Formats: sequence, structure tokens, C-alpha cells
Amino acid sequence: MSNFRIKFIFSILFIIILLFLKTDFWGPDDPIYYAYTASVVNDRDLNPVNHIYDQYTYVFWDGTIGISPTYNLPSHHNHGGVVLWAPFYLSAEAIRFIDRKAGLGMIPEGAGDILNKVSLSFSTAVFGFLALVLSFLFARLFFSSGTSLITVFAVFFGTPVSYFTVGETGNANIVAMLFTVLTLWFLLYAVTSRKETDFFLLGVFFGIAMAVKVDLWLLLFVIGGVFLWLLYHKRTTWLKGVFFIAGIIPPFLFKTVNDFIKYGRLHMGEFGVLNLKDNYLIEQLFSTHRGFLYTSPILFICFSGIIIVLLKYFRVSRLSAMRSPENIIILFLSFYIIIKTVVISNRFGWSGGTLGPRPLVSDFPVFVLLYGTVFSFFKSRYIKAGIILLSGFFILWNFMCSLEFLTGYDFKYIPGVPSLYERVANLFVHWSEISDKCLPSGDSLSLKWAILAPLFFPVLYVSFKLLDKTGITGNSLLQCKHVKFPFSGKIFTIITLFLFLGYGTVTVLNVVNNRINVLRLKEEGFFDHRFFILKPGEYEKAENLSTMVEMIYVFKNKGDMERVRKIEQNIKSMYGQEIMEYYRWYYKRYEEIVKKYFWPCIKGMNHLKN
Repeated sequence: MSNFRIKFIFSILFIIILLFLKTDFWGPDDPIYYAYTASVVNDRDLNPVNHIYDQYTYVFWDGTIGISPTYNLPSHHNHGGVVLWAPFYLSAEAIRFIDRKAGLGMIPEGAGDILNKVSLSFSTAVFGFLALVLSFLFARLFFSSGTSLITVFAVFFGTPVSYFTVGETGNANIVAMLFTVLTLWFLLYAVTSRKETDFFLLGVFFGIAMAVKVDLWLLLFVIGGVFLWLLYHKRTTWLKGVFFIAGIIPPFLFKTVNDFIKYGRLHMGEFGVLNLKDNYLIEQLFSTHRGFLYTSPILFICFSGIIIVLLKYFRVSRLSAMRSPENIIILFLSFYIIIKTVVISNRFGWSGGTLGPRPLVSDFPVFVLLYGTVFSFFKSRYIKAGIILLSGFFILWNFMCSLEFLTGYDFKYIPGVPSLYERVANLFVHWSEISDKCLPSGDSLSLKWAILAPLFFPVLYVSFKLLDKTGITGNSLLQCKHVKFPFSGKIFTIITLFLFLGYGTVTVLNVVNNRINVLRLKEEGFFDHRFFILKPGEYEKAENLSTMVEMIYVFKNKGDMERVRKIEQNIKSMYGQEIMEYYRWYYKRYEEIVKKYFWPCIKGMNHLKN
């Protein structure tokens, strides 16, 4: 396929993304990521306590808000994404300043908050689109351009990646997706380089990635696995591994300092949402209520790629395996997906109030490789055509489940799923409501184009420059003297230094200003009402209880009272007998809200105090 045609197709995709882009920067964890960014820019710290809305999860059942002993909001959601979000927030501030000084009148009075959210929503579109381009280029190292293009589009539209790119844009999953594909590229660059310093830079980059999203921690398995494989075959040295670990340490220390300020003690909140008392692997994959494979059945094709990878690796001789290290990369990525899927099934619920396999959105480049493995495995044109047709049906199914999530009908279907005809008919009945929710309107629409106009072409220009690097297919991928990287070593270094200096600056600002801002808020009487100090074991209390309430609602409506009793016992053992009175009131309100609004639980919870 010609490079011009590839660029044209990606241009159309970018235009489609921007046309359907929601600009309110709302997301499944809203408003925490907007609050983090606003706090860094306006207060120069990482305490979003004065930037959250009443709807946030840490607003408890009686309207009070739980904070840590340092008077910080003890959110377990990672804050590293601010390094990339803050420039877009600042660009919105700059546009508003220029508009006011030049007297253009493009930005209405009082629309500053809307403009900031439009700009941050645009960042999600940009990061998502760049991740698609880089995933396509990475796939080109293994497959033809046609196969790579098909896989990127199939996985994008067949999974929630498309929804979280244009719909609930206030999320960290899309940023994590970009970090995942960049990690794979930087890993490939480091192992083909003779410089130990490139492994140090890879460590620095990955250390910052771990502060962006907890999901990315498990990529250590891939990096470590590839490194040990190379070490075993004497293609690298222990010294490079030492440099990699040394690179991780500084950003990890930054994160530790920020977490210590947040909690007042050493605490890793992202691991506080893992449930060692229960496991939801079967429900997580197959449940008709937001099960991963049920909502996005195209993942069946992707997971089938794991079987093909194992067969290809273990059926060849040891010598052949050594000569085909691209199989090693996909092999470790396959194990990584299996491990991650099992690990996240030990949360307090498989859904968490969001659409299907949202925790796997960051692994988009991995699923692209797995889908491409299946598609390229079969040589018959008829089988390939069958895979494309099947993928088309899976895409439509994923689209239908996404719309049912939007309308809240997926809650109505918990006791029993009606026929396909009924489900489609119900969506047509609510089509006007769906259109209102899918398309931006009002002030945000005009502000949307104020942001897009100056930034649209620069993004396409960068993408076109990347697409000029097409890569090759070969049997010496990790030796790859002939592989064309979409960036040079200099760009690799610049990106890493930018992220490191950005995160380091945020950390220094947080150390200097966090306590000062807390004292200022105290003097202003901000903490006089509604706020109370949480105990260390309660930092994730509201998050975990809300998820368990959702699971109880699902199992009760399915008639599985044994699972209901087990979850209620977990609530009592974790938080004591006194919590049960709150729980029963909370569940009753939750049930009323679902019945009244037919709305996803994370949004339904926003009405709890009303």
C-alpha cells in the first residue's frame, strides 16, 4: 500500500475523531485528572482537594469528604499524566489571554473552565491518534502495511479504545496507551543500541510511565523478559540491566515523595484496590454485564493470537527461535496480557462502573500485534475475508454495547438480555438522547474549533513525518540494522528529558507549595465543614465500597444470593460492623438511582447526596 494512501486514511481517521470528540473532559474517574492539572497550574502542587466537584468518589454518603492527615485528597489515581496535560491547559490559558488582549471576542466571559476542558479533551485525541500511528508503525516491523492498517482499525473500533478517545476523554488510559507503544519502541531502540546510556534512558522513561498509570507496572515483565532472553543468548550484558534499574530510581523516588506528601506515610494507593478475598476472572471475561469478551468480542481474535504465538515458538527448533527474536517480543507480550488479565480480576469488581475492558485500553499496541498474528497466519484470501467480516460484526456489537452503556440499558439487561432485535430497537427509541451525548454543543462547540484550528495541521504534520518511517519485516528484528525507527536517538533523548524534567519540576513544586497551600485553605476556612481525616486503612474505602455495591446489585438481580452474602461479609470484615448501616442505606439509594436514571453507576453515584 502506498505511503500517500496510508497518510490519507489516517487523516480521515483523525478528522472523524475530532468531529465526534466530546469536549467536557469528563471521564470514569472525573474530575480527578482535571483537578490534578488545575492544581499543578494554579496552585503549583498536587493536592486537588480544592478542585474536585461534589460528585467525586471521595465525597462520602453523608456529603463529607475524606482527606489524609496532610489534608491532601488521598486519591489512588496516578498523577503522572499532568506532565502531558499541563501544556494543553496552559495553551488554553494562552489562547484566552491573547483573545482578551487582542479584543477578538472569540472566548465568552466566564468560559475559561470550558476552554480548559476543551483543550484537555483535544489532548486525549492527539495522544490517542499518535498512539495509533506508532502502533501501526510497530506492527509494520512484523506485518505488511495492509495487514497492519487492518489490525489498527479493527482493534480501535472493536474495543473501548475508540470510546475513550472521543467519548469520556477525561481518562488516563489513552495517555497510558501512548506510553505503552513508546515503551515498546524505546525497548527496541535500547536493545539494538551499543550504548549503556540508552538503557538508562529507557529506565528513566519507564519510571515516569509507572507514575502515569498503574497498569504499566506489569510491562516490567516484558522488558525484563526480553533482556534476560538477550542475556541468555549473549546478545547483551548485565551492565545494561544495571543502567536500566539506575534509570528507574530517580522518577520512582519522585513518585514516592509525592505519595508520601499525599498520604502522610509510605502508601501505594493504586494497589489498595486489589481484592485478595475474591476473584472475578470468569465474570470479568464473560459476564453479559460489561464482561471484556462479551462487550468487545474482537478480543477473541486477539487472544487466539496468543495460541498461534505459542505454537510458532515451541514448534520450531531452538536455533530457529534464536533467529526469530520478533517471536520473543510477541511471546512475552502474550504472557504479559495473560498475567495482567488475571491480576486485574482481583479487583473488587470487574466493571468498576465503566465500559467493558477499559483496563486493557492501554494495551492497544499489544492487541494490534496479536490480531495481526492471527490475520497473517492464514494464507487463504477466503479465510482473511472471513476474519474481516467477523471483525466487522464484532465492531458493530462493540458499538451497540457502547451505546447501551451510554443509555444505561446495560443495567436494565442484567436480569436477562433480550433479543438482538429488541436491543437495537431500544437504541433507536433513545437515538436523540444518544446524539446529544455523543456530540458537543453550545459554547464548547465554538471553543472546540478555536482550539482545533491552530493545532490541527501541526498534529497531522508530525503524524505524516512518523508515517514516512515504514519499518521492515525480517528475521533479525533485534539485530535490526535495517529497521527504520520513527525517531532518532536524539528525539528519544529529548522526549525522555522533557518528561523527566517536567515530572521533576512538578515534584519540586509540590514539595515547596503543598503545605503552604494547605495552611492557606485552613485560614480561609475551607476545611471547617464536611472534611474529616481518614485512617490509613480507609484511603480506598469509598472506591472499594462503591464497586462492591455495584457487584451486589448485579448478583442480586441475577439471583446469585450466595455471591451477595460473600461480598457483604467482605465489607464487614474490611470496615467493621458499623459500616453495614451505611452500606444498606447506600445500596438502597444506589438501587433507586439506577431504576430512575438507567445510568452507569459511576454517574448514578453522583446523585447520591441529592
